[in-house]
Amino acid sequence: MRDDEREIWAALELPEPMLAPPGFAGRVLSRARAERVAAERPLFGSAGVRLAAAVAVAAGIAGGMVLASWSESSTVADSPFAWSDTTLAELYVTGAGGGEATP
Repeated sequence: MRDDEREIWAALELPEPMLAPPGFAGRVLSRARAERVAAERPLFGSAGVRLAAAVAVAAGIAGGMVLASWSESSTVADSPFAWSDTTLAELYVTGAGGGEATP
């Protein structure tokens, strides 16, 4: 830095500190209390949680009934959830359906 720049910077003074406006601390505390109360409140309320649990139980029962009806109406081999004897790697090597694997 040049000498004249140092003189300019040395001549600068900080402004007087500003005080907080009247009532500022009270407004901050009241907002913090309101946020704390809002955070402690349940998101959906107890009725919403109960409703979500009831819907989940009903969906589980319905899904179980559907899976049970498939297993009763057909054999396990005909079920869409039956395990295949052919792996994906074997299907890829054989050309995805029939034929023998070529070396």
